Amino acid sequence: MCDTTLPEDSGREMKCCLTHLGILHEALDINYLMNVEHVVQFLNKKYVEENQQPDKLIAIERRLLRCGKELVEKLKNQEIRLNPNLRLISEKLQELYYDAGNDSLGMIFVQTRATAKSLAEYLNEKLKGLEIPVKPFIGSKNSETADGLSETEKKELLEDFRSHKIKLLVATSVGSEGIDVPECNIVMKYNYSGNEINIIQMRGRTRKAGGQAIYISDQSVLRRDLVSMEKAAVMHRALDELKKKGNDEIRTMILTEQKNDLKHQEDEERKLRDLQNQKKRGFFKLVCATCRKTEILGENIKLYKQNHHVAAERAFLDRVKKEDIKEEKINQMIKKSIIYCKQCPQNLGKIFLIHGLEVPLLKIDAFLCKEGDKLRKYKNWKFVPYIIDEINHKDLEVIFPKSTTPEES
Repeated sequence: MCDTTLPEDSGREMKCCLTHLGILHEALDINYLMNVEHVVQFLNKKYVEENQQPDKLIAIERRLLRCGKELVEKLKNQEIRLNPNLRLISEKLQELYYDAGNDSLGMIFVQTRATAKSLAEYLNEKLKGLEIPVKPFIGSKNSETADGLSETEKKELLEDFRSHKIKLLVATSVGSEGIDVPECNIVMKYNYSGNEINIIQMRGRTRKAGGQAIYISDQSVLRRDLVSMEKAAVMHRALDELKKKGNDEIRTMILTEQKNDLKHQEDEERKLRDLQNQKKRGFFKLVCATCRKTEILGENIKLYKQNHHVAAERAFLDRVKKEDIKEEKINQMIKKSIIYCKQCPQNLGKIFLIHGLEVPLLKIDAFLCKEGDKLRKYKNWKFVPYIIDEINHKDLEVIFPKSTTPEES
């Protein structure tokens, strides 16, 4: 939570700069680990996405987009220098699959999503004749500029991997957590550095007899990994010590930790109750955090089923634009559309079908809360210091029309 007194449009300008910095950061990672052609492909795709609505761009957005396109042209004219690591990876994989059999399963870990996608595309081309299909395995989409996979797509991809339709995954950290593929017998890390938990999890990827783990990295990443390996060794020694203790001693230790956890949980619940008790009635409104033009009065925000914050104003839908997405059922509601500010690209929330009604639910971190002359940013609705009245389904029926889209049963 913080006060802001920035001039008009500054929020949008800052977001634009951060977006382009993020794109360039990913491009630098690709440039370091891949070839220039992969950087050009990545930047072209990103700058096409940023130019979806050219008539709505402000001056700095047009300027940065122009600079990005000039950079792409310069990169196209550069002398092509092949990254020797790519040839090493390709040759090593061919050797491993030849030795272990073409039916083997492998995972390559990299740091960023952009690198995962570029490397998967490169290896698909290089390993085409060996019948080793490759796919990127990355986390969920979490921002306007980040690519990602839905939970359904990740589940389907893992099923294809387990059934050997896909034989090699190029994964970010999401691939090392909570995934059980006993048949995976090849693991490679390409300039990927993880903590001690990641080290243990990645070792768990190669449980099949004869499994191999390969590391390809620069000195700085290697040094960080050596530290993580030492921490992992300490964890293993601690487990070995624990095994030596008697059942009664272990039970006492567990009970002590459980009591500490319960106390921590009670403290957190007390803090939340204190926050709720401090809430007050008062005038406020939410304005778009990027352009500060689209707004909604606090009295028109209602709480549905204690958890969902509804823009309970029919006219609000005229101030936003909708983008339909693949429908997904969540707790008797169907996620139907993303709502964007009409004045800028800010994602303000989602429209859900609730018993056939199209209801807009708001993201608090997409707005600034205007209280008099002050603007405050809240990361979570629980920190908003105002009482928000509840709304029931009958009230929703008065405000919002029935959708013409048939609701799933």
